[in-house]
Amino acid sequence: LCLEIPLGFVYSRGEREQVVGAARDEAESVSAYAALTLETGRAGRDLPERVAHCAARIGGKVVVVDGSGALLATSHPLSEEVSRSLSSRPGIVAALRGASSVDVRTSTIGGVEYLSVAAPLGHGTQGAVWLTVPTRMVHERVHHVWLLLALGGLGVLTAVVLVGFGIAHWT
Repeated sequence: LCLEIPLGFVYSRGEREQVVGAARDEAESVSAYAALTLETGRAGRDLPERVAHCAARIGGKVVVVDGSGALLATSHPLSEEVSRSLSSRPGIVAALRGASSVDVRTSTIGGVEYLSVAAPLGHGTQGAVWLTVPTRMVHERVHHVWLLLALGGLGVLTAVVLVGFGIAHWT
């Protein structure tokens, strides 16, 4: 038991850090690709396909906006109202200001918790990438490990009790 609780906390923190790191890496990758396609004038043709591919791979949603916050590409349909309000989202605002760090936020939308990452476009291009990933899978993996640790602890306690009874009965 003394090892199980710290092990569970270390594992859950590691899983969360891995998801945040993967989301950051993905946002930076899409932002670099978006900047290159904008520089070469192929954003209208190549960017929507890349954004859709990225969203399918991570199981989330990806939005790319220009320097004014206008929608360039999205992995999912957005209403006109949501498209207009993109430039007011905190992560996108920070990325449009050219924040060098990636902004990571967690929010609950419709009962589902999401990890949100916004990154500025690279190569001197004005714009931002906003990526959201549901955290359900991470929570499920962490709960699964906690359950395995609890069952392992219960198994060890059961074995100790049986050995104790065996020794008591033998002596």
